[in-house]
Amino acid sequence: MNDNTVFEFDSGNPGPSILIFGGIHGNEHCGVKAIKMFMKNLNSGRFTLLNGKVTFAFGNIPALEQNVRFIDKDMNRIFVDDNFDEFKGSSEYERVSLLKTLFEGKDAFLDLHSAKSPCLDFLISEEESLILASELSASFIVTGWKNFSEVAGDTENYALGKGLKALTYEGGQHDDMISVENSYSMILKFLSVHGMINYTFVKREAKVLNLKTLYLKASESDSLIPKIENFTFVKKDELLIDGDRQVRAPFDCYLVFPCDPNGIKIGETICFLAELI
Repeated sequence: MNDNTVFEFDSGNPGPSILIFGGIHGNEHCGVKAIKMFMKNLNSGRFTLLNGKVTFAFGNIPALEQNVRFIDKDMNRIFVDDNFDEFKGSSEYERVSLLKTLFEGKDAFLDLHSAKSPCLDFLISEEESLILASELSASFIVTGWKNFSEVAGDTENYALGKGLKALTYEGGQHDDMISVENSYSMILKFLSVHGMINYTFVKREAKVLNLKTLYLKASESDSLIPKIENFTFVKKDELLIDGDRQVRAPFDCYLVFPCDPNGIKIGETICFLAELI
């Protein structure tokens, strides 16, 4: 299949069938750029697909064109089967309907993202895929995402529900070119550990963090006290959120996906807290 947004490469040899997404959020271009870079190198012969098949797909095309996270619905909250028709009429509905069909017959899935705030690269992995995540030499591995109903409907957990090994990769900050380089490197590593290309890389052990708590914006007075940067360490009882309410860190923790409360709406996520495993 090749419609300029979905691309399939078949080695002609038995092996795994891999699915990789980029651009599920339209303001996160690193995955799309990394996929295009890899496909160019594959077509030029710099890399050869040795075994199996790999399918690449771009996510929210209209949002990518406008450089916005989404048009009507956050695409990474509507990968569901139950009640999916509730989203009919949204800009994202037809595209997600197509993307969902791509999981059929696949063995493993990787979704490439970037973060709003500065950060080292990290993988999001549930327990089923932790062994795979540990082989990919990211700086951090974050687990426990599926325990939060507020962020349900993501591609990774949809893939897990279909029986695939599945990971989400955060390559860096949206506008930092290192996020493209990191995402490209993760494509190479992901295919390499599945025996699909010849690519060697230095193995390193990632810190593994478990998401424990989520804080939503409760009022316009909310402010986040620590530095707004992924993996900022906060000691137990340190002031975390100030304003009409004061929230102190319930345990020694790391901030994950922190946002400036001034830039989000009431009810949206200020940050997650994660504990080192």
